[in-house]
Amino acid sequence: MPAPVGAYARVKVVIARGVDTSNVLFSSRFVGFRGIDRSIADLLTGGDATIGYGCGPAPAGAPFEDLVALAGQGQVEHLDAGEVTAVVDGVALATAPNVKPALAPYVAGLEYQDNAAALAVPRGDVVVTGLGGARIGPFEAAASLPPPVEAHASWAADLAVTWTPIAADEVTLTIAPERGASAVVCRVADRGEIHVRPDLLARVAGVNAGDPVTVVIDRAVRTGFAAPGLADASLEVVARDVVTATAN
Repeated sequence: MPAPVGAYARVKVVIARGVDTSNVLFSSRFVGFRGIDRSIADLLTGGDATIGYGCGPAPAGAPFEDLVALAGQGQVEHLDAGEVTAVVDGVALATAPNVKPALAPYVAGLEYQDNAAALAVPRGDVVVTGLGGARIGPFEAAASLPPPVEAHASWAADLAVTWTPIAADEVTLTIAPERGASAVVCRVADRGEIHVRPDLLARVAGVNAGDPVTVVIDRAVRTGFAAPGLADASLEVVARDVVTATAN
């Protein structure tokens, strides 16, 4: 079997909505890999661990030494795509690659810094453009920002969370107690409703039915784009909203 080889991009814009303002976080990674599984390359370059559908404990990050062992003789490198800019509701957030010493023999030292800004509650499309660099050519991608969520969380026999579906690609809910061992994370389709068993919340998060909890609702919309030098690329726009559970 030939060793896996490829180049891909993951570009992500997260809009965490508040009452009067929103915090926007823009991150971009352009990754080449050889002789290593793409999922490991993703973790080695700061990607999030993939969680399955359903509810469970918030995933812990894999120890770096474990990732090193999985990397074996494979190689991962950050690729130069030039300056990359995200425009959110007319406000531009730009980032450019910074050459740094190699992080390790298998991760070449080039890095895009994340960029953040505080905006009034944004609406409309998110547009990301890349000027092109030494390894990746120019590109443009756009995705619609999900509207503010209409959601409700309440305690009864279980913790019920309902929201108005918008055909998001997926919804991730993080149920965080005011105090407790951990958070519970649920990854679901955008169907507008989920029920979380109280025994799961008690076992993982140390909360009982009726205890105050915060529910963070992430609704993700993804769109693919093409650029010279990339085999696969996607822009992910995440609208993050927060509701507080009430006891029925």
